[in-house]
Amino acid sequence: PDLKFVVQEARKRDLDTTQPFVKAIPPRGFVFHESRCGSTLVANSLIAANPTAHRVYSESPPPVAVMRHCEKQPLNESCIGQAAALLRDVIY
Repeated sequence: PDLKFVVQEARKRDLDTTQPFVKAIPPRGFVFHESRCGSTLVANSLIAANPTAHRVYSESPPPVAVMRHCEKQPLNESCIGQAAALLRDVIY
C-alpha cells in the first residue's frame, strides 16, 4: 500500500473508540536544532521525563523536507496549508 493509504488507516484506528488508549499526540511545541544551543539536551530531557507524552525526531530528514516545501514556491496561504498538512502526516 502507498503512504496515503497507510495514513488513512492509521487515522481510522486512532478514531476507534473501542481502543483503551490514544495513539496520537497532537503537537504542542517543537524544539529546533542549532549547533551548541542545548536542543539535544532539551529533547533528551523531554523524552526521559515522559516518553509516552513526547516524541523526538533527531535530525530526521522528513520533517526538514516538509519545512522546505515552500522554499521554491511563492509563499502564500495555499503553500503554507500544504506544508501544514504534510507536517501533520510526517509528525503523526
